[in-house]
Amino acid sequence: MARGFSKENQSSIDTAYRFGDFELHPRERLLKRGGEPVPLQPKIFDALLCLVGKAEHLVSKQELTDALWPSIHVSESNLTNTIVSLRKIVGHGAIRTVSKHGYRFLLPVAGEPAQKHHSEVGIAKPRARREGHIGIGIMATSCDHCVGSKGCQS
Repeated sequence: MARGFSKENQSSIDTAYRFGDFELHPRERLLKRGGEPVPLQPKIFDALLCLVGKAEHLVSKQELTDALWPSIHVSESNLTNTIVSLRKIVGHGAIRTVSKHGYRFLLPVAGEPAQKHHSEVGIAKPRARREGHIGIGIMATSCDHCVGSKGCQS
């Protein structure tokens, strides 16, 4: 019997955000430039994932801080240094500072990795903080289907 192509069998390009010369693979925690892996520190990867997941939209400083350092008070300079490091990797024009508010990822982003339930994948779609959830999607304990409920219902 001929075997069809399921989403799991398709190219990894379907599981990546693509922008400029980059591919961001959230499940693999991997950034590639021109097909070659780019080493990233964990906090820088998480910041990039937050920004790319909300490309062309404002991501507040508080939202990023909550995602990168949940339950820990850090100074704003920690976030600033993370963004500076990230700009060195993806380009200074890729991230715009919105003075006193946050940051905006400016490059057009193609593709969106398929989102699975939190029991299947440790990373959920980045989203705003909601009561009963921890941080932003990359640190969340539930999937998008759980928002406003008492656990995954699907």
